[in-house]
Amino acid sequence: MDRYRGHKLPVVLYRHPYQLSIGVALAVMGTRNLLTPAALPSAIEALPVVVAYGYTVALTLGGIGMFLGPVINGRTTWGLFIEQIGLWFTAFAMGVYAAGLVVVIGSPRVAISVVLLCSLAFACVVRSRASVLDSGYTLHGVRTELARRRRNGEDC
Repeated sequence: MDRYRGHKLPVVLYRHPYQLSIGVALAVMGTRNLLTPAALPSAIEALPVVVAYGYTVALTLGGIGMFLGPVINGRTTWGLFIEQIGLWFTAFAMGVYAAGLVVVIGSPRVAISVVLLCSLAFACVVRSRASVLDSGYTLHGVRTELARRRRNGEDC
């Protein structure tokens, strides 16, 4: 725990505030959409059922991963792996929603929303790659490290 403005807060709360809050919001929205299909956005509701459920599952898992990755500790192999997977799920969900807007509504009125959603998807991909490259871990590196720890009987 570090001191921040006189309060003891976990480092993760002021190191990743946007990612944590967006992750919670996406997980809540995705869970609500899974439990109440009538709550789906109209652009997603008009898509095939498989795509709509894929969107809601990706939104839920992405939000959970975006939140849990840094909380578990973004510098451990498991924390980075969970964060990276969550960011990729979120990027997929944002891309599906942008495509849904274009396919279903298809007018110039949705251009700003599509650009925003694509920007968020791109930011998730960049953040995923940056967090992994910055730490020196890659998915291959994570797998190799986990295999090494299992062989040596270390805690994973």
